[in-house]
Amino acid sequence: MRPGRWTLTLVLVAAIAIAVLLPLVLGGEAPPAAGPPEPAPPTPAATPPPPSETLSPSPTPAPPATPSPSPVAATPSPEATVSAAAATDGRPARCATVAERAAPLVVDIEDAMGGYEGVWGLALIDLDCESAIMVRPRYSQYPASAGKIVILTAALRAVQDGLLDFAAIEQHVELVLWHSLDKNTDEIAAFLAPAQVGEVLARARVSPASSLQWEWRDAWFTPHDLALVWASIVRGEQLDERWTAYLMRLASEAEFPDGHETFPPQFGVEGYEYGQKAGFWVSDDDPHHFVAAGFVRPEEGASAGFTFAFMLETWQEDVFEPQRRTVFPLVRDFVVGEVERSR
Repeated sequence: MRPGRWTLTLVLVAAIAIAVLLPLVLGGEAPPAAGPPEPAPPTPAATPPPPSETLSPSPTPAPPATPSPSPVAATPSPEATVSAAAATDGRPARCATVAERAAPLVVDIEDAMGGYEGVWGLALIDLDCESAIMVRPRYSQYPASAGKIVILTAALRAVQDGLLDFAAIEQHVELVLWHSLDKNTDEIAAFLAPAQVGEVLARARVSPASSLQWEWRDAWFTPHDLALVWASIVRGEQLDERWTAYLMRLASEAEFPDGHETFPPQFGVEGYEYGQKAGFWVSDDDPHHFVAAGFVRPEEGASAGFTFAFMLETWQEDVFEPQRRTVFPLVRDFVVGEVERSR
């Protein structure tokens, strides 16, 4: 190679080196190599929220209503409380001794659930006596589809207040209460603001231990608080007479997948209105969640009735396991016995 060509080559190499190194010296970055852009990270799949992710709602203040039952009296075991109410202010005479009869019920429920492979809690509210039976009262969990009752109540209240056209949600409400479809619940929730959902919880006077955001999957409840939501519905504290009757009628017509129910779709005793918004979440990786929550009352009005919530998480693979269903006959017999005492 001739000297002139060597000189030209050295000049070109120097120029390239200056072009690459000068931006680095001045604090910049070398230009990236050409190529296809990196794909965006995938969006995580939706999963039931852990308890650490629940937030307190921002409810609209509710008008004063019947005070919620407060467990203050007999304690049959460290994991159960029974509140008593005196037979005053028009309450049935049986209310003065209801705690005495509730204590054996708590023992029977604990015996029925002995050795259960999972965790659970139960609440039964007596609307006549304004008292509550709570077995394992500190227990709480994701309520699965049982929490949808809050969304449905908020939507019907919006209809009642003239803020929402009933025709826009009628079919969705029926499908949610009959078949518990997620997609239809989302369609209803799209019409609501978080404050409307929060107002339902405020009217029910749920404790800070429970919450449900505008997105119904972001929920956490104690059994007592979920039973309080139902108590506020049955008492007419959420909706007027027309919409209360409509909601309770649909709840009484619910259909459950065979074997997944915790409390059965039928009460099994003539002369009672009975309904629920049940829930279950079955997963290969997480514990199974089962919830029975609703109301029961005599048709002829001898009693204002009862509301209940029985909530469980289990690691048993068999979703048809029968043990959790042994609790319903105990609750039913207690309710029937108390109603008979009110007559």
